[in-house]
Amino acid sequence: MTSFFCMEIIVKVTANGFLINGPKSFMRDFWNCLDFFIVGVAITSLVASDVNLGVFKILRIGKLFRPLRVLSRNEGLKISIQALVVSIPAMLRLLMIVMLFYIIFAVMGINLFKGQLQHCNMSAVTLTKTQ
Repeated sequence: MTSFFCMEIIVKVTANGFLINGPKSFMRDFWNCLDFFIVGVAITSLVASDVNLGVFKILRIGKLFRPLRVLSRNEGLKISIQALVVSIPAMLRLLMIVMLFYIIFAVMGINLFKGQLQHCNMSAVTLTKTQ
């Protein structure tokens, strides 16, 4: 499977250029960079499969990124991911406001219930002996 992806990259680089051949160059698109990284990690892990170095074991984790190649093929998923990335700053601001309210109510709860939960009230419990 990696060989097909490698051939695809070679065809795209041949058609559009690698980096400096204008705005349609292969490495000027984020999704092509992602494909290049994933295929590079896959090739490195194939070449270094016999070597037991820790660095190459870490690179094998890159195989987890293979499903991300689907994102570069589906335009709808690309738009969804880009919209999610654009909305992250607004979500972080909202999270900060929610955390502020959480802290305020936590402090209020501590002040309201302080000292009331330090002992056990066993008068409401009746104990019966079973045989």
